[in-house]
Amino acid sequence: MWTCKVFVVGKSLVGSKNVIVTIKPTSPILEVDNQRSLDVTNEDETPVKCSVAAARPAVIIRWYLGDRDVTVSAETEETPTDKGGIYKSVSTLRRTFQPTENGQLLMCSVTHKTLYSPENTSIPLNVVFKPVEKPISTFYQISPGSDYEVKLNFSANPKPINKEWRYGDSFEEMEGSLGIPDTDGHYTTDIEAKADANKRYLLVVENQYGETQYKVNLSIHDAPQDDDSETSNHDKIPPTELSVSEGIVFDDETESSKSGC
Repeated sequence: MWTCKVFVVGKSLVGSKNVIVTIKPTSPILEVDNQRSLDVTNEDETPVKCSVAAARPAVIIRWYLGDRDVTVSAETEETPTDKGGIYKSVSTLRRTFQPTENGQLLMCSVTHKTLYSPENTSIPLNVVFKPVEKPISTFYQISPGSDYEVKLNFSANPKPINKEWRYGDSFEEMEGSLGIPDTDGHYTTDIEAKADANKRYLLVVENQYGETQYKVNLSIHDAPQDDDSETSNHDKIPPTELSVSEGIVFDDETESSKSGC
């Protein structure tokens, strides 16, 4: 506290000011186990800490995920380290990360009176998750007796350890299955002498975090006007970074009299 006194006849005038001599903050540090990536699951809330060991006055810490400010999910604790007004600041972000956020940068950004621009530290996210579920897919305008290719996009991290097509008269009663070989992250197989538009098909994908079943319907009819069908749209939707495709070729002329494909 700096004080100025001015003496005049019979009295004095006093003015005071609290003067803070600033100290540039130490570099921010992300307290994570793996310095190359932040490994999280999409089912559990993950706490992430960013700390600044010393600064005077205390710093302001903000969090960004990609270009989004997610500081609302964080709490900051400021602890004095001495009697001279130096503070240690620790901000804890608590968040459940989503599969679509895999690969994005999580950044801790520090601002302070001594800094001309924020000082940042960041780490890429590695969000692990089972294959992402999606609604039933219906493929329209399938001509009886012709070859037809079905493609389904899905996302999974890490990559699947098991992939197979199942088929039967209903989704509840599958009568057979066919494994799908792995070729550089894209998978394809043929179903011959089994394909029939009257049957139901399941694409089953499994990794270390769980199994997901994708239901497929085949139809010889035109798609409804308001329907977002896989037939017309699946090639227009860009896959995510970790998306891969499943292909299946239906080829069975012997079933053509029974609406086979």
